[in-house]
Amino acid sequence: MTWIFEGKEVNHLSDLPPESYGFVYIITEIPTGRKYIGQKRLWSGKTKKKRKETNWKRYFGSSRKLQEEIEIRGESSYSREIVFVCTNKAEMNFLELKEQMDNDVLFTDEYYNEYIGARITSRGLGRLKDTLNV
Repeated sequence: MTWIFEGKEVNHLSDLPPESYGFVYIITEIPTGRKYIGQKRLWSGKTKKKRKETNWKRYFGSSRKLQEEIEIRGESSYSREIVFVCTNKAEMNFLELKEQMDNDVLFTDEYYNEYIGARITSRGLGRLKDTLNV
């Protein structure tokens, strides 16, 4: 099961922009359309010398409910789409929270999300300020 970004399969880090830190994603249960919005880092470790690739290729979210459904239905019943590629943690936190809020994930059964929240500093949002025209 691969990730899709801008209509293309993503199987390797080289399929993403070189400055990528992580991404915001939507996992969709194909038969029902029920979704989960989350984020995933591509790297673990605080410094470039000590960092290593995470399990992003096999990742299916942190929602316990979603994990249980995947066990029952199988991975092939779900699609995984990368909606934003981020260059730092602040961008990831902001864009995940914005996507969750824009879709009212806590007010509908159309989403697996049960909680949302993030700590975000303005320091890491410089690139987004220009992109979002804020």
